[in-house]
Amino acid sequence: MLAALLAITIAATPADTGKHVFFTGDLGLVNTSGNTDQTTGSAGDKLILLGGGWKFTQTFAVTYARSNDSVTAELWQAGVRGDRELSKRITLFVLTDFQRNTFAGLRSRVSPSFGISAMAIAAARDTLRIEAGGGYTFQRAVPPDTGRNFPAGRLAAIYHHQLSGKASFDEAIEFLPNFDVGADYRINSETAITAPITAGIAMKASYVVHYEGLPEPGFKKTDRILTTGIQVTF
Repeated sequence: MLAALLAITIAATPADTGKHVFFTGDLGLVNTSGNTDQTTGSAGDKLILLGGGWKFTQTFAVTYARSNDSVTAELWQAGVRGDRELSKRITLFVLTDFQRNTFAGLRSRVSPSFGISAMAIAAARDTLRIEAGGGYTFQRAVPPDTGRNFPAGRLAAIYHHQLSGKASFDEAIEFLPNFDVGADYRINSETAITAPITAGIAMKASYVVHYEGLPEPGFKKTDRILTTGIQVTF
């Protein structure tokens, strides 16, 4: 059996140097062969641009799994966001998210929204940001379902705690209600712990949960993704 784990993160950490472009890239791979032939991979990026009082963020992530000759998981996610600062604690945002997960019955989901973001806690080792907004969702399911469109809301909380040195704990959770059908709400959460090994290198573990209050017929309500790997920052 051959087993390999590869996780590469190319990250730029904002500093007081006048820098306006920040990029993070992630790549992970697990491969086994012999009694079991299986490949699981993930990739992603995050690009931040600062200028003119705006902060623009582009994100992308894909998770892919293949066992023998069959694809067993394939999740695509992408987003574009713009933030306009009104004060040190208050910003306005516009956001568009895209998701595709045919193994959960979802062919495509596009969710443009806008809202307000407030920094509730801004301490030396702890920050907490609360966000509220609304928009519209355009959703297409795998056949034979043709999908549906509906007005939607968004409530989110993003927490960061600096454990010690460069070790950190992060938690993000969002609630996405469907204003047409109360049972059709979604909850997404991500929990991550990063612990340094040496300068610029750390171990990172994250746990992601996607919950669908009203999944497509024949599909489960909850998807869970656990990833571990090495994070390299420079």
